[in-house]
Amino acid sequence: MRPTRYPFLLLALALLLSGCTTPGPGEPGETFGPETGDDKVIRSDEVYVPVDSVPDIHGIGVDAERPDILYVATHHGLVRAVNDTDWARVGTLRNDYMGFTAHPEEGGTFWVSGHPSEGGNMGVRHSTDGGFTWRTLALKGVDFHALTVSPADPDRLWGHFQGKIYASNDGGHHWTIVSDAPRPVLALAGDPSDADTVWAPGTQGLDKSTDGGETWSSVHDRPTATLAVDPHAPDTLFASFSEGLFRSTDGGTTWSETGLTIGEDTVGYLAFDPSTEGVLYAATYRTAIHKTTDGGENWSQVREAGR
Repeated sequence: MRPTRYPFLLLALALLLSGCTTPGPGEPGETFGPETGDDKVIRSDEVYVPVDSVPDIHGIGVDAERPDILYVATHHGLVRAVNDTDWARVGTLRNDYMGFTAHPEEGGTFWVSGHPSEGGNMGVRHSTDGGFTWRTLALKGVDFHALTVSPADPDRLWGHFQGKIYASNDGGHHWTIVSDAPRPVLALAGDPSDADTVWAPGTQGLDKSTDGGETWSSVHDRPTATLAVDPHAPDTLFASFSEGLFRSTDGGTTWSETGLTIGEDTVGYLAFDPSTEGVLYAATYRTAIHKTTDGGENWSQVREAGR
């Protein structure tokens, strides 16, 4: 009998810490523009600082133009790896990036949310130079722990904050609360086949919207830590359950276990290489990072847990 992995017990704690069970700051239909940000530009020294460990992970992404680069969002800034080996912090900023999503077409371009090093909630920030320069676009005071861009239309973004689903149609400059979250949300995932489709995995199951997040339907009630849709085969999904990492080739109707073996750890973050078919990274709650180049059949460990 396969044991249920203990990190799923920690998901409920993470949920409480993120404030997901409290009422949101507004109601569906409320809009927010650039005036809710400070349009502040934050620049870092353009240096890469080698690191021996990556003690926490809040998101991962493969560079759209340089597939040899993997970015990792952490409590203490942005880390990148080149060829899965040369690990270094990007610049000198040490912000806590709780939400992170990489542009599916433009290299070195990301959106983040979380907490600046001086404290508070940063709202939505954007970088186009690999993480050295950031601009606050909107929603200062908001802290998205779940943030995603649509692979089908990079102007489309979704975030989750205090039980509300936010959506942007212009790259993060303007936002609308489009709905109450269907259930407690742990992650969000856009769909490469349809710019209106977004997935919401969480502690009580997996939900899907086909109208930009305005309405939701339940896919299943199986606790789901994260999900990613294959940009090269949109009916293929990877999802992290308490039993391990699973794959669906029929849009989420049926699931089969992948070849990834991680013991009692749990995959918390997934990132496809948008330019190379079959390449997927999986990061765990214990900070191990694994990689497949054949669509999930075989895996190699890029980074050990706890390092």
